[in-house]
Amino acid sequence: MKIIIIGAGTAGPVLAIGLKRAGHEVAIYDKFDLLKAAETKSAVWFNETGGAVGVAANGVRILRDVGVLDEVLNDSIPIRNATFHKIDGSSPITQFGSPDADPGAQIWRVALHRIVMHKCQQEGIKAYVGKKLVAIENDENGVTCQFEDGTSATGDLVVGADGTHSATRRLVFGDDKKATPAGEVGWVGVTPLDTTTTAATTDKAAAATTDKAAAAPGLGLLAANDPHLDVKVPQTLFIDRRRNASVMVCRTRANQVCWTVSTVPPTPATADPEWRPAPDLPGESARLAAEVEAWGAPAHVTRLIRGAASVAPFAVYEIADLASFGSAARRVVLVADAAHAMRPNLGVGLSMGLEDAGVLYELLAAFPAAAQLPIVLRAYDQLRMKRTQSIAAQARKVSQMGHSSSDFAAAFAHMTMRAVFFLMKFVDLYGPIANYDFKAETAKLVAELKKTSVKENPADSKETVTVEN
Repeated sequence: MKIIIIGAGTAGPVLAIGLKRAGHEVAIYDKFDLLKAAETKSAVWFNETGGAVGVAANGVRILRDVGVLDEVLNDSIPIRNATFHKIDGSSPITQFGSPDADPGAQIWRVALHRIVMHKCQQEGIKAYVGKKLVAIENDENGVTCQFEDGTSATGDLVVGADGTHSATRRLVFGDDKKATPAGEVGWVGVTPLDTTTTAATTDKAAAATTDKAAAAPGLGLLAANDPHLDVKVPQTLFIDRRRNASVMVCRTRANQVCWTVSTVPPTPATADPEWRPAPDLPGESARLAAEVEAWGAPAHVTRLIRGAASVAPFAVYEIADLASFGSAARRVVLVADAAHAMRPNLGVGLSMGLEDAGVLYELLAAFPAAAQLPIVLRAYDQLRMKRTQSIAAQARKVSQMGHSSSDFAAAFAHMTMRAVFFLMKFVDLYGPIANYDFKAETAKLVAELKKTSVKENPADSKETVTVEN
């Protein structure tokens, strides 16, 4: 089949690699223009903006399958556990991952995107930029995407991998399927670390800096060997439940830390769906550092923020559960955030999108004909909808647990978190997420579908699937 992928984030290119290897003709179209992005610094995917992303063990399997895992592991930090503190760094609680799963990888979003796009280039997959989708049309020849620049592309299937604010989703399933603000807003930053300096040296230098706002950004403000950033616990969250605020610090390289500062304002906030770097980097990082310092965050956290090399605003959006992820009549299917944008509180949104990609390219390898699309899309819904939507609901509940109306409620919430994480030492609550084997689950359903087809069509000499038009 000829398959059009809308969106060049992470899931789209990974899907493209799997489809190309399965024998399909595939091309990627993205709305961002590389030249314009370089001039305006407006696109997350094509510049130095973007924070840490975690690839859980289930996502690692897909990266291995498409041949990019080694490169990802060489440019990331392995992660099994995360540590949660009160905002002042006290009362640490460790969350352990599944003992039966491989460690995940914590990586800079920009680095991951470069790796998968380079693999697409090696595989001979074309990617077109500056292609903003404005219409999807169907006729006897298949499905056609119309772009704002007047060009078009026609194929047998369109895959919407265009993220939370998916144009594909709105065009096919209705404009009422827009993403809505989840309430959380904040800033994401990237801070380089000095691997040649000791923690004691940088602590002394920081103490000698009287004008904190004038401290030079970047190297030297924090040593890479600072004990608070031990690579054995590469992800640390500092929570202020009374303020509905938090700071997350993620080690992504030996010489790099990504962080987020987030709050939930009393009045629901909206933000431009495109991330843009702060125009006044030193001033913005100094302002954020002062705000976090006023919350009572540890000194090394405020130094990290003050030393940022890039800072960009973000807002969390989510979408209501869809009735289906695909439309056989329209020859369209959604993957990743386009299908199930969720809150980030479980840290598995990216891996869910990678699972979508793996399941879909396995199904399209098993049923490669355009006439078999109805079977593929029904099977895709069967494998993906319940799983992703239930995990999105879990993430929403965890997000709501981070807010407390009183000091007593905040203390109780922290105690409850400690009890739950202690229980996870003995009951693998994370296992159903991390241990999902996309190949095995897909192969099982494919075998059932083909077995059913043979029983219904005993005259056929081969396992074929008939489709009612």
